[in-house]
Amino acid sequence: MRRWRALAALAGAMCLAGVGLADPAQAAGPYKIVNVGSNKCVSTPYNNLSPGSDVTQWTCLNPLAPSQRWILEPHPFKKPDGFRFVRADSDPARRMCLSGKTHNSHNTRAYQDYCETESGNLYYDDAWRVIYDWQAGTYEIRSLASPAVCLSIYGQTDDNGGLVNLWNCFGSSYQKWRILPP
Repeated sequence: MRRWRALAALAGAMCLAGVGLADPAQAAGPYKIVNVGSNKCVSTPYNNLSPGSDVTQWTCLNPLAPSQRWILEPHPFKKPDGFRFVRADSDPARRMCLSGKTHNSHNTRAYQDYCETESGNLYYDDAWRVIYDWQAGTYEIRSLASPAVCLSIYGQTDDNGGLVNLWNCFGSSYQKWRILPP
């Protein structure tokens, strides 16, 4: 009887700690990526799919606009480490990824660019570690090129059109994200 109680207590503790539970965003998607601080969706303005176009935040539309849907695809070279491409679902060819050329710096804008497998790019500017916080139910999205840099909202603004950028991780709600089905 004591063994069963001990096992039940251990199983309960594992569930509370998130051990053995699947990350809610393991499937490819599509998803909406919502900033916790502003409660706005990551968006490509006017559904612009041109390389180098800005990525901003905008009020989440209902039904969700194509410019606000994202695919989280395992990175082809970093699968075991949880790295992902964040691809624009509005791009029918799935060539455009969320990118940011950080190279160990911060305050760099996030933008769309060809995914590294499409361009032959040897950098990891298009790859992100999507880290789930079980207690908060939120994600931190870190750059593979610069692991101390997080996806953020520039100036911690709540305004529509606020730029999505990369900044040193410091735990702000403007660096936390909810990844939800559309």
